[in-house]
Formats: sequence, structure tokens, C-alpha cells
Amino acid sequence: MGNTGNVSTAIPFPLLTPRLVIRPMRLGDSAELFAVYGDADLMRHLTPDVPTSLEEAEGWVRSKIELFEEAGGLSLWTVEHRESGRIVGDVGLQQEDYGWDEAVIGLGGRGSREFWHQGLAIEASIACLEAGFTHLGLDRIGAETAPGNLPAQRLLERLGMERAGSNADGWPVYLVTRQRWDSRPAWQPPSASAE
Repeated sequence: MGNTGNVSTAIPFPLLTPRLVIRPMRLGDSAELFAVYGDADLMRHLTPDVPTSLEEAEGWVRSKIELFEEAGGLSLWTVEHRESGRIVGDVGLQQEDYGWDEAVIGLGGRGSREFWHQGLAIEASIACLEAGFTHLGLDRIGAETAPGNLPAQRLLERLGMERAGSNADGWPVYLVTRQRWDSRPAWQPPSASAE
């Protein structure tokens, strides 16, 4: 139902959007990503075990760098704001186990609350989905989110993803097929004056 086996990276990093640069993580990103990963309120839908030091944040980043190398480019990647040059979070595609019969490549990401409500999450997500369908040739892409994370669920619906069941923990799982993705209306980022 989808190519989720050994995907070798054919993604032409960096991915560029009108306002973002999406690239593989580097250990030097840890300090700026710590501002995201160490924000317990922001991370409450993902884990209660947030890093409490730069060293712990480096461990998280190192794990994503290792995953990138082991999984042919699949991982969470660093998201930079083009205008300011600041790191605003992470986003990416990873192999996920939803407890279904087969693994699914899933979309994931987190963003600094300082950059919320600017359309950056959807802009980054669109770039990832486009890369998955265009460069990796995937037939479908999934995403899971905590039952109480209504903003994330609304974002997934705006991306054209549809509720397709639940994972083994009872979290909602959303899917979008290549056919549905190809038939979506074009999305335009907000203009600078709208921010």
C-alpha cells in the first residue's frame, strides 16, 4: 500500500519554501532546538520527559542525526526562518509504527511558540509532503497526534489528511494519499503584511 521499505534519500536538501530552509540537523543546532524541546507546555502532547539541559537536548539532536544516517535521510530535520536565520523547530518524515499491519512513513514536527500563528507549520509540512511524494515516490504519508492536540489535528486536516484510524496507544492517525495530494488546491503563504 505504500513504499515504506528501505527508502534511500533522494530528497534534494535543503528544501526551500518562501520563508523557510529545511535541512538535515547538525549538532550545532542543539542550543536553539533546546528552546523548543525543553518547553514542557509545548511538548505536553508528545512527552512529559523533556530535556532539562543543553546536554540532554544534544542527545535528542544526535539521535535524529543518527536516524538520518541509518534511515537514508528519513528523520526530523531542522527548520530555519529565512529572514531571521533563526531555527524555529523541526519537521520531517520518519518510519512510524502505528501498530498496523505495515509501517507507514509519517510526518512530524515541532515549532517554537515565538513563531506560531504565522502559517510556518503548514508551509514546512507542505514541503515535507511534497518531498515524500515527489522525491521518495511514496503512495501515502501518515501522521499521528495526541487525542487532545486539536491544533495539530486541524493542521493535518488543512493539509488534506483524513482520519484513518488510531495507533496502538489510541492516538488518531491521519493519512493522505498521493492521489489526494495531487488534487489539492494550491496553498499560498501569508504575505509579510499579513503577519
